[in-house]
Amino acid sequence: MVNLGFIRDAGQTPPGTPRVYLGRGADAAGEARPTICAWSDRKGQRYELRWDVPADVSRLGQWGGGMAASLTDLNWKEWWLDTQSVAATLGRSVTESLTLWGQAFWPHYHADCVVYVLVGDTLRESAYASILAWQRCFPHVAFNNSFDIDLRERQEAEARRNATLTERVADLFSRIRDRL
Repeated sequence: MVNLGFIRDAGQTPPGTPRVYLGRGADAAGEARPTICAWSDRKGQRYELRWDVPADVSRLGQWGGGMAASLTDLNWKEWWLDTQSVAATLGRSVTESLTLWGQAFWPHYHADCVVYVLVGDTLRESAYASILAWQRCFPHVAFNNSFDIDLRERQEAEARRNATLTERVADLFSRIRDRL
């Protein structure tokens, strides 16, 4: 089962969660090509899978299955999809791009994992419209509220804003203690 959730930015993902994104381009024969990048930073090891693809939407079916096969082979238990790269590469709205990408990708990807969908500050409704379309077509793909990190952090921030002074001080000391 593929469980979907939302993130506002990469900083909300669990440590080490790889980024998956699209880029415009292809090899000399016009075929999509993957590139894996890995590096270390102060937060640990980082990974990315970039798929350089033809920007032609009519060719999605030619590389969607290959992208799914690569991710299946990598056996990542969680990864995040850069929605803005999908829209920019395919040259369509976020909703249309994600929906089309999913129609080419999800029939071939059946991993038991969590996929976080990048929504930023403004793309939540657009991304959710695509997720609803995916869920109608692919029963193994489902949005799971427990992986909606964006909403959880918004709710926690709202609770902190509405907290009493005593609760705020207790929260502050708790966060300081957690950093030590």
